[in-house]
Amino acid sequence: MGEPKHLMRLPDGRTLLHAVADALRPHVGRIVLVIGRDAPGAPCDFPVIADLRRGEGPLAGLEALLSSGLDEQYLVCPCDIPLIDGPIIRSLTRASSAPATVLHIEGEQRPRPLPARFSHRALDHVRALLDAGERSIRALIDSLDVDAVETSAAEGRGLLNVNDASDFRKVCAVINDQPAKPRT
Repeated sequence: MGEPKHLMRLPDGRTLLHAVADALRPHVGRIVLVIGRDAPGAPCDFPVIADLRRGEGPLAGLEALLSSGLDEQYLVCPCDIPLIDGPIIRSLTRASSAPATVLHIEGEQRPRPLPARFSHRALDHVRALLDAGERSIRALIDSLDVDAVETSAAEGRGLLNVNDASDFRKVCAVINDQPAKPRT
C-alpha cells in the first residue's frame, strides 16, 4: 500500500491504528501493540510487545502477547479494521471458559480468526503450532475448541478490513457518511 498500514490516515485525521484503539478503549483495561521486530513506524503512545520469533507471522505475535503475563484474557484486534464497534467488541469480551472466542458472521462458512479473545491457556497450543512450522491464527482457531459468537451480516460489515487501496476507499466512504469522531 506504499506505507505502513497502521499509519494510514482516515478522512477524520486518525490513523487506522488510532481508529481501532478509540473503539477498543471503552471496553478494555489497556491497549498494547504487538509488532514484528522489523515493523516500521511503531507509535510511541502505546506500549509495545515485540514478537519472540522474528519473521514468524501473526501467530508469533500472539505467542508474545500470551506470554507477556499482562493478563489472563486478551482481546486481539488487527489495526486494519477501523470500523469495529462496541457491540462486536462486547460480544468478544463476554465471559467464556473456552480458550478463544471468535466471530461467526451470518453467511460465512468459517469463523473469523480476528478479532478474537484468547485466554493465556492457549499459549502452549500456540507454541506447539509455531514449533511445527505453522504461522497463521486461522490454523490456531481451526484447531481449538472455540466459543463462536454468531453475528449478523449487517454487524459483520464493521469488520471490513483494509487489505488494499480499494478496501481503504470503501472504509473512507463509510467514515465520510458517519458523524465525526474525536481525534486522538
